[in-house]
Amino acid sequence: MQAGIAAITRLRRSSGLIARTACSLLAIAAFSTPADGQDALSDLPGKESMVGLSVLVGEWSMNGVTAIGQEGVPGGRFFTARQQVEWIEPGSALGVEWSVRLDDGTGIASGRGRIAWDDIAGAIVNTYRGEEAGRRFSGNATLIATGSGETFFDWRGHETGGTSDSVNFEVTYIFPDEDSCFVDFIPTCLDGDAGPEPARFSWKRVNPFDAAIPFASDLVGEWVLRSGGSESSPDGSRLVIRPGRGGRSLSMTGLEAGDSGGFIFSDLLWLDPSTAELQSRWLSADGSAMRGSPSLSTRDGRSALRVVWEIEGTDDPAAETDPVLMVSWLTVDGGRLDLSYTAIDADGAEAEGPVLPSPMIWERLTP
Repeated sequence: MQAGIAAITRLRRSSGLIARTACSLLAIAAFSTPADGQDALSDLPGKESMVGLSVLVGEWSMNGVTAIGQEGVPGGRFFTARQQVEWIEPGSALGVEWSVRLDDGTGIASGRGRIAWDDIAGAIVNTYRGEEAGRRFSGNATLIATGSGETFFDWRGHETGGTSDSVNFEVTYIFPDEDSCFVDFIPTCLDGDAGPEPARFSWKRVNPFDAAIPFASDLVGEWVLRSGGSESSPDGSRLVIRPGRGGRSLSMTGLEAGDSGGFIFSDLLWLDPSTAELQSRWLSADGSAMRGSPSLSTRDGRSALRVVWEIEGTDDPAAETDPVLMVSWLTVDGGRLDLSYTAIDADGAEAEGPVLPSPMIWERLTP
C-alpha cells in the first residue's frame, strides 16, 4: 500500500515541491547486498510473511487537503484517496490499484503495483508505477521487518520520476485493528531544503456493507408506523433498527405499540463475506420465515432497497407452494421510511398493484 504515498505526501505538504536528486547512489547502496549478504538476507522477512499481508486485502480510503503551490494541482482542495488491494495469486502476490480525486471528481493521481516474493532479491518486494498531475513516477520497496505482537510492516523504498529526480524513503504500516491503518512516511534522502517531509497518514477500510447500501446508516434508529398498517403490524407499531458488530449488518425488529410492546417480526440484513452479496432473513412471531435477495435499486428517483422474498422450506421442486412470494421496496428520506410490497408472478414480473392497500409509512422517533 505504499504505492502513491510519496505522491500523497506532495499533495498534503504545506509548500514546496519535491526535488529528489543525488539519491541514485544511496538507492543502490540501500538495495545492494553487503559483504555478509547471506546474513543480511536471512534477517529479512521470508516468503511466508506474504500470509500476514492479507490484512491489506480490501478497499481503503483517506481524505485530505491539497497543498498550496503543488504544481499542476489546485491548492486548498479536498481530495479522497482510494486503494484497492486483492490477491492476484492467492498467498503469493497482491495487486494494488489506487487513485486520488478532488472533491469535484477530478482525478489527479493514479497507479498500480504488485507485492510478491522476489527470488533474486530474497525478499518481499513491492513494485509500482503511476501518474500524478501529468507526471509519471515509479518505485519499489522491500519489506524489511514485520511485527509479532502488534501488526506492523516496515518497508524501505526508492521512487523516481523517470529523470534524475528521486527519493529514498522508509514506510511503516501499523494496524491497530483490521479496519484502520496508520502510515508513517520518512524520507531518508533529501536535496537541500526541498523534498517530501515526514508525515503520518490514516487510512480507513471501506465498509463493503455501506458500499452495497449507501443509506444504511440513515436507517438506524427507532421508528413508529403512522399509516399503512395491517392486521399483523397495525398502525402504532414500532421498528427498531440497529447496526451489527463491525457495521456489516442491520437488525430490524418490529414491536407492538408501547414501550413494552411484544415481538412482531425480525429481519436480519447482511453482506455474505463468501459471495459479497446481500442476504436477508425475516422471521415472524408465529414462526413463519422468509429469505430475501436484496439489491440496490431506484424507485421514484430515490435510492431504494429492493428485496425478492421467498418462503423458506420450498426448495423442493415438488412443493405445491410457489417459493417466490413478493417484492419489497424500502426508501428513506430524513425522518420518513417508506415500505411497500408488490406481488411477483412465475416469470419474475412485478404486479402493478401493491400487495397491501397502501405503503407503510414509518416516522423516525430517535436517530
